[in-house]
Amino acid sequence: MTVLIVDDDPDYLVILRRVIMRRAPWASVLTADGAAPALPLIRAEHPGLVLCDVRMPPPGSVNDVAVAGREVGATVIAISSAARIGPPGIALLSKDDLPARLDGLLAAAPNDHAPGAR
Repeated sequence: MTVLIVDDDPDYLVILRRVIMRRAPWASVLTADGAAPALPLIRAEHPGLVLCDVRMPPPGSVNDVAVAGREVGATVIAISSAARIGPPGIALLSKDDLPARLDGLLAAAPNDHAPGAR
């Protein structure tokens, strides 16, 4: 499985990438520092799970990331430390809640590369 983390906070990208790599060492973890750089990654890599910050500076938005993610069949989760309402059709988690819910998200996301998958 490929996981893409999209966030404009470089520290959060590093921390969440490490958490995912510990919990799912078989996963490929990609990062993008905004919506605009995430879009070509989504189209090229077809991640199974996209974790995207709700509040990022332009260009692009969580909505653009969600549309691109759905086009490739990804599970898209919007995350935020501040926002409490996510875009329509996208699950929203606070960044504080994400580590506790990560195992379930990884298990539920489309996964072509897990051990034993064909």
